[in-house]
Amino acid sequence: MLKQISTVILVIGLAAVGYALFAQTGSNMTFYYEVDQVAPDEVAGDRIKLSGIVRPGTIERDPATLRTDFVVAGAARGYEVTYTGPVPDIFRDGVQVVVTGTFAEGTTHFVADELLAKCPSKYQAEASRKDFEHLDNYEIEYDWRKKGHPEDIPLPNQQ
Repeated sequence: MLKQISTVILVIGLAAVGYALFAQTGSNMTFYYEVDQVAPDEVAGDRIKLSGIVRPGTIERDPATLRTDFVVAGAARGYEVTYTGPVPDIFRDGVQVVVTGTFAEGTTHFVADELLAKCPSKYQAEASRKDFEHLDNYEIEYDWRKKGHPEDIPLPNQQ
């Protein structure tokens, strides 16, 4: 009889631990979307990761508050993003970024609390150039294939 009670208590304990782990993991999940895959009204209020290209000419910075506004674009659409905090060194027009945050309720404005920028590799250069053709014919201000990789360009005080 004592052995049966111990077994029942063990099973209940394991079930409780399993449920707690499952519930905790589910609440920390952040879904990843490409710009063209997401509908803001369907994910409003949910924390997500959003990936796209910084539309050239849309970056606005306020150095006093570290606020950065820009448009992240896909092939068919783009969303305004507001991020407050330090930006990566390679963040500029035409760079692929992943922002983490939420869409403001009832809008298409994305409020990010995390900003990651991806550095294009030399093998992606031609494909990336083709990716920019859909961006309303904006001219890319920084084309590293013409000016060199960002890490190879000397800083103004090093010239």
